[in-house]
Amino acid sequence: MTLSYMVDVLLEHGRLTQDIVASVKTFIAENQTFSLAPPKAPVSSEKKRLAYGERALLAQNPTAKRLFEIMEEKQSNLSLAADVLTAEELLAIADKVH
Repeated sequence: MTLSYMVDVLLEHGRLTQDIVASVKTFIAENQTFSLAPPKAPVSSEKKRLAYGERALLAQNPTAKRLFEIMEEKQSNLSLAADVLTAEELLAIADKVH
């Protein structure tokens, strides 16, 4: 089950607006983390991690930029994990927190 599918299900059941769905799908498309080409150089394990505020300044996607700003402001990872197998389970969770 993909995030895009779950977003479509939430839209279909009135839990998300079309604008939010479009924003999420744009974010997914613009922020893919895989590449079909092999890596050009080995990645150093000593690479410095940027703070969320620094990452917000570098973000090209407005949604990603805003999320990094919120994460910096709240000093939080600001994430959600829903370990479910069906759309019905996700909708039940959405009903509980709505």
